[in-house]
Amino acid sequence: MKHSFSSRIETIIDANTILMNDGKIVRLLGVEYPQSTNGDDSDIMFNAKAALEKILHKGDEFMAWQTLGNQYGRTNRMGHALAHLQNKKTGEWVNGTLVAQGLAFVMTDKSNSDMALQLYVLEDAARKANKGIWTKDSPYGILNADDAGNGEGRIAIVEGVITKASGAKNNLFLNFGNDSRKDFTVMISPALRKIFARKGIDVLALAGKHVRVRGWIRHWNGPFMELETAERLEILSTPPSTDLSPDMSTAPKATGQSNP
Repeated sequence: MKHSFSSRIETIIDANTILMNDGKIVRLLGVEYPQSTNGDDSDIMFNAKAALEKILHKGDEFMAWQTLGNQYGRTNRMGHALAHLQNKKTGEWVNGTLVAQGLAFVMTDKSNSDMALQLYVLEDAARKANKGIWTKDSPYGILNADDAGNGEGRIAIVEGVITKASGAKNNLFLNFGNDSRKDFTVMISPALRKIFARKGIDVLALAGKHVRVRGWIRHWNGPFMELETAERLEILSTPPSTDLSPDMSTAPKATGQSNP
């Protein structure tokens, strides 16, 4: 990642949007808030905004870290800057703090997959500590593949064992049951399969692996998810790497956490 600009906080617009005093609007990268099953997300967003208000004070200077590619991934269609924010004085990593406190889960996209593994380490720690959305009675936890249908129509995280990996019409399909017309299925495009190959992962060899996937679930012969990035599939038998991107000279940190 690249430190592309620094600016001071003006006001917090919502749970992941901040207005800086130079007029820039920053959207926080890599974090997503769960959607409730009844459509009422007010408490989730209120708690996240309240947390931001505790760590983002008007006038404080923050460094914005953005993807190295300056042709895409640095702004959205509204012209807002997409970034990880780090307090210039304390080194606190804002995006990481939200995840570490269990206020948000990790969701990177094709243009901004940086820091995904570091965020997963923080998310795992928050989950083990039953923080925020990961409390034992929370309706926003990880879905078992057998219950993936409960996540239809929203972004969700699903865990399960892949029973079969196969190809059809150039796409690859990961099946989490014996009935592909009813059980949870994940699709991987040819382009994404090449990315997995460059990472040394043969997707067709994933049968029998315990994995975690995240993304939008819709209904197509049962609950169905099209995987958007390689980072959205975690092979749980392999410990996540905590290495920094080689292009990131300073490691941001989350509150109460050592540098990821």
